[in-house]
Amino acid sequence: MSDTEELNESELGTLEHWEKIYDEEINNFQEYGDVGEIWFGKNNAFKLIKCIEELNISKSDPIIDLGCGNGWTLLKLYENGFKNLLGVDYSPKAVELARNILKENKIVLDDLATRIEVCDILQDLDSGDGKDKNFLKPRSFKLIHDKGTYDAVSLNPDDRHRQRGKYKTNVWDLLMDNGYLIISSCNWTKDELIQHFSGFKVEKILEAPAIKFGGKVGQSVTNIVFKKISV
Repeated sequence: MSDTEELNESELGTLEHWEKIYDEEINNFQEYGDVGEIWFGKNNAFKLIKCIEELNISKSDPIIDLGCGNGWTLLKLYENGFKNLLGVDYSPKAVELARNILKENKIVLDDLATRIEVCDILQDLDSGDGKDKNFLKPRSFKLIHDKGTYDAVSLNPDDRHRQRGKYKTNVWDLLMDNGYLIISSCNWTKDELIQHFSGFKVEKILEAPAIKFGGKVGQSVTNIVFKKISV
């Protein structure tokens, strides 16, 4: 599939779907203490966290989790010593759940260190002139973590190709020079992601559990570490 070809649209690409999902997960957390689903599985998530620890970044470098969902990745990064963390999600219900889970784990949320905000990665970045409402500023993160957000953008019923382009532009602009983008996808293959993010250098490809379907062996999840190379 070329970069001009698109996935079929799905409700998984709509805000309404995720608001419904996270509203149910808020109720489950309040009633049973259940943090909800760990997308792509805990084993894969722990593998990604270990990978982040092995990269050339410090525990104080700014990290953003795009589409943070229930905040589980942020929680584990915090427990592993990373303190300059920002989680964003366009679902207010997801942000509410993530904040509740982190507070339950005695993590103090503030504007100087770990925080979680409602934000759409597809909106224009803050130009720094004081006129923009978006707090995401260019070249402000050493690492971007995305577990499924690019997938959701790719499934949106509304002009998926344009939105994917906006996503890639914003991710590039958000990263510092030599910063890292770690992306996990269950909809795009390794080769497709490398083609989509051709402006980045492939730093590492993480193995994922293999699945067999129709006599062919493939991967259920593709994990790639990209590095932004200054030009």
